[in-house]
Amino acid sequence: MFEIKEAAAGFTHQCRMPRYRICFVDHSGRVFGTEEMDCARDQLAIEKARELHTHGIGAGYEIWEGERHVHTEKLR
Repeated sequence: MFEIKEAAAGFTHQCRMPRYRICFVDHSGRVFGTEEMDCARDQLAIEKARELHTHGIGAGYEIWEGERHVHTEKLR
């Protein structure tokens, strides 16, 4: 969470970063693990998912922000 301060108005507003869910999938398309993280933007979530993925395990991953599909990465 971070704060935005409006000096002229004299108030502070707290904003939450979007919560992303990485779903690691096997070769049958079934989810075998998940990880949640907060990131400011979609691209940062994609970069973090690439760092978290263990090569050689599973067929890839999907990234979701709530109900919104953000990205799918299929690995060979």
